[in-house]
Amino acid sequence: DVPYFLASGGGITFSGGEPLVWGEFLEGFIPQYCRGFSVDLETCLDAPRQRVEGLIPLVDQWCVDFKMADPEKHREYTGHTNDRILENLTLLADRVPERILITWPVIPGYNDTDENVTAMIDRLTRLGLKRIEVHPYRKVAEEKQRRTGKSPVEVPELSHSRREQLEQRLREAGFSLEVRTPPYGKEKCEYLKGLRRRLCRDHSLDVEILECPVTEGCIGTCPRCEYELDEIGKQLRRKENHV
Repeated sequence: DVPYFLASGGGITFSGGEPLVWGEFLEGFIPQYCRGFSVDLETCLDAPRQRVEGLIPLVDQWCVDFKMADPEKHREYTGHTNDRILENLTLLADRVPERILITWPVIPGYNDTDENVTAMIDRLTRLGLKRIEVHPYRKVAEEKQRRTGKSPVEVPELSHSRREQLEQRLREAGFSLEVRTPPYGKEKCEYLKGLRRRLCRDHSLDVEILECPVTEGCIGTCPRCEYELDEIGKQLRRKENHV
């Protein structure tokens, strides 16, 4: 995927599950294989302090999943208090506040209450953290559970009006609302195809970029798309070795 990074100015995001479970691996992997690219880490920070400390010099942006401000409510819904999360968030806020993006998964009926919003705003403001991204709850898990014969806990969709209310409260409290909207599905396929065409043009590569034969479901990883990327990578490496 390195050609994509070169063409788009993109980088590498470690998500999960919880990537801090593999903190020692990341401490070795990032310096060895991610040189020259920005590194994001999507985490809830529920990990030992030393794992966070070891990655501070290596991570360009911490996307911190922050669900609930109250420790006992956090225990009620997740089985654990958020004490360790808050300790690690305070550590990052002290060391690299400019690298923190709070990601708030809004789960209607659970953490979208006025009480929790007020407590979150107060906690984050005291830490000096003002960048936040709102993630409305997605019902994908419920559909998967039904298909496998399980009975899901049904959560209502976050209404458009309620989302606007929450976002307005954040703005009034001085927060900067950020939105990352990467393409998905065929839109992503077409975006990656455009990057491959740009690479061929900018580096004078002899790779024919064809229309994707997959009509639906391809996200740039069908055999034809993979073949084009592989050929681009081979030709780029040959040019680098020749130089």
